[in-house]
Amino acid sequence: MSLMTPREAADLLSVSTKHLRKLTNAGVIRHVIVGNGTQRERRRYSAEDLQAFIDARSRQADPSNRPPGGPATKASHIIGIDFQALRAARENAKRRE
Repeated sequence: MSLMTPREAADLLSVSTKHLRKLTNAGVIRHVIVGNGTQRERRRYSAEDLQAFIDARSRQADPSNRPPGGPATKASHIIGIDFQALRAARENAKRRE
């Protein structure tokens, strides 16, 4: 089993290393501490743990949850306005005064 560096894990998840660190500190993503850790923890991530995170966060849209009469079912009632004609009529009215 090979372990990934934080940069490699972040790239795999398409997040920044800062966000990966926040997820790890929150206990959302498991990690492995390598080295003796006397000065600083060196974290590594397994592909299995990252896949478990992806699986836990994966969602599929449920079309039955869409509210009835939503945008997919409404007909568009757009009325075209000729702004140039309105402007010309306004200018003609001013000239007559």
